[in-house]
Amino acid sequence: IAPNDLGPLRLSQLKNHADENVAKRARSVLEKIQGPQNQKTSELIAKVLPIVEAPGDAVHGKALFTQNCATCHTYKGEGAHVGPDLTGMGAHGVRALLPVILDPNAAVEAAYLEYVCETTDDRLVSGVIVRDTPQSVVLRATTGDTEIPRNEIVSLKSTGRSPMPVGLEGIGAEGLRDVLAYLTNEYTGFRVLDLRELANMSSLKGMYDPDKAPDRMDLMRYGVLEVEGVPFEVRDPEKIEGGRNVVCLRGGQGRDWYSRTGLPRQVEVVVGFALERMHVLGGIAAWGFPIQDDKQPCVKWTWVYADGTREEVVLHDGVEFADWIGRRDVPGSKYVEDLVRPGSWGQIRTFDLAPKQQKVVAKIELESYDNHLSPTFLGLTAELRGATRKATEVKVDPIDVLVVGGGSSHDFESFFNKSDMATIAEAKLGSARYTEGTGDVLAQLAKLKVLCLTNNQPLAGDALRKALDKFYDDGGGLVLVHPATWFNWNDWPEYNARWVGGGARSHEKYAEFEVRVVDAAHALAKGVPATFKVKDELYETTLDPSAKTHVIAIGKSLSSGKEYPVLWTVERARGRTACITLGHDAAAHDGAPYKSMYTNALRWALGN
Repeated sequence: IAPNDLGPLRLSQLKNHADENVAKRARSVLEKIQGPQNQKTSELIAKVLPIVEAPGDAVHGKALFTQNCATCHTYKGEGAHVGPDLTGMGAHGVRALLPVILDPNAAVEAAYLEYVCETTDDRLVSGVIVRDTPQSVVLRATTGDTEIPRNEIVSLKSTGRSPMPVGLEGIGAEGLRDVLAYLTNEYTGFRVLDLRELANMSSLKGMYDPDKAPDRMDLMRYGVLEVEGVPFEVRDPEKIEGGRNVVCLRGGQGRDWYSRTGLPRQVEVVVGFALERMHVLGGIAAWGFPIQDDKQPCVKWTWVYADGTREEVVLHDGVEFADWIGRRDVPGSKYVEDLVRPGSWGQIRTFDLAPKQQKVVAKIELESYDNHLSPTFLGLTAELRGATRKATEVKVDPIDVLVVGGGSSHDFESFFNKSDMATIAEAKLGSARYTEGTGDVLAQLAKLKVLCLTNNQPLAGDALRKALDKFYDDGGGLVLVHPATWFNWNDWPEYNARWVGGGARSHEKYAEFEVRVVDAAHALAKGVPATFKVKDELYETTLDPSAKTHVIAIGKSLSSGKEYPVLWTVERARGRTACITLGHDAAAHDGAPYKSMYTNALRWALGN
C-alpha cells in the first residue's frame, strides 16, 4: 500500500495512534518509505529558503504563476480548477507553502489524487475525479473534463500522486520567491495555523455527538475566510477525507455523550515563530452561556515558548465563550456576521489574545476543564508584528429604522428580529434592518432616522458611545424596548439618565398582569385597548425625577397589586424618545396591543 493511498489524515492518525506500539511501528515504516524523499526535500528547502524568504517581485510572480500554475490552480478567480483554489492560501506563509511546491506528492488530499482510467477502446484517461456516479465517472485534467460511462471502464486506479508536476524548483530560487510574493502579498503579516491533524469533528454531522445530536452548522463559505481583516481557514467537511473540520475538546452535560467519552481534553498547536497576537475563530461551546451564567473556566490556554517557559491564560464561559446553538453575545468575543447560513443552527465568534513575551512561541496548549462545557475552535491565525489589517466594509445604505438586538436571557432572533421586523413591514413604516453587530451600528448611525434598541449586549467603546451621543444630540429618534430599558451598564450611567429617563433593576416573575392606558390621547396610545392583560415580565421600573418623562401606560401586578410604567416618553431638546418595557417573548410580540405600541413608537419617533 502506497502511503498516499491512505491520505494525509490517516497517515497522521497512524503516526499519532493511541497505541504507542502502533505509532512507533507506523513512524518506522513510513520513515523507510518516505525518508529519502523527505531528506531530499529538506535539503532543497534549506538551500533555497534564504532566497525565497527575501522580498520578491509580485508582478513577475504573477507572470510565472500564469505560465506554470494557472493551468491547474485558480487564484483570485483566474486559472483552472484541476487543483485546489489558492485564493487566500498565502496566509499560510512561505515556510508552509514551499514544501508543498517542492514535493507535491508528500501529502495529497483524496479529492486531488490523480486517477488513470483504461477504457474498452484502449484509451488511457488521467485526471482527478470531479464526479462519480453509478452511470459514469468524470476526470478533470488541464485539457478539460472527460466523462466516461461505467460500461466503458476496464480499470480505474489511483496513481497515489498529485497531478501537480515535480521539479518546479527549475524556475530557480528567485522565481519561487516571486511566485510566493504574488501568493502571499494579500495577507502580509498574518499566518494561518494548520489545524488539519487536530480536527476531530465535523460541523455538518453533530459536533458533540453525531448520533445523539446530529445538528448541522451550515456555513455560507469555506476556505480562507476574512473576518474583520484577519484571514482564517475553515475547511469544507464535504470535500475532505473524514469530513472533520473543527477542533472540539472534552466536556458537556451529557455523561454518555461523545463529547465526554471520545474527545481529547488537550491538544497542542504547533507555532514555531514569534507573534504579536493570536486571533481565534470559535468562541463557542456545547452547553455554553446562557445555559449557565456563572462564568466557569472553559479553556486553559498555555503559551509554550521555544526556551521552555510557559504562560497560562484562562478563558471563561460567558466572557470569551458562549453556547454554540445560536447567537448569544458575550463581552469578550464578537459575533461573526454572515458566516452561518440563515436558518442553520450555530454561531461563530472571534477574539484575540496576546502573549506577554515577544519570544518565539513553540506551541500552544489548549485544554478543557472537563466540566459541562465542550469548547470548540474553527481556526487560529497569528498576527505578526507590524501587520496591517484590511478595512472591512459595513453596509451603510440610508435606512429609516435600525433595530439592534443581542445579549442574554432572550430569544432576540425569534422575537426582536423575525416577529418585530414582520410587524414593521406590515405597518409600512419604511426601510428597516435588524442587526446584532455593534460595528454595524457605528457605521449606520450617520445615515439613520430612528435607532430602536432591544439589546442588553454591551454598547462599549469610546467611538461607539461618542457616535451614539452625537446621534442623540442631533435629534435622531429613539425607541427603547424591554431589555434596553434595564440598568445594563454601570460604566455608562448617562444612558439611563438621558436616554431611558430611569430604568429597571428587577422584575416580577413571568406571569399575566394588567396594562392600563393613562393618556389615551397620546399618539403612542393609538389603537391600544384602554385595559388589557398580557403574560410577560413586569419590569419594576423607577423613573428618574430629574428626567422629563411622560407616562402613557402602566402595568399592575395581579399578585402584589404594585404598579409600574410600561410605556413612556422622555422629553429632549431635539428628537423623540419612546420606551416600552413589554416584550419578553411571543405572548407580547404576537399580541395586538404590543404591536400597536411598537409601531406607534416608531412612527412617532420618525416624526410621522
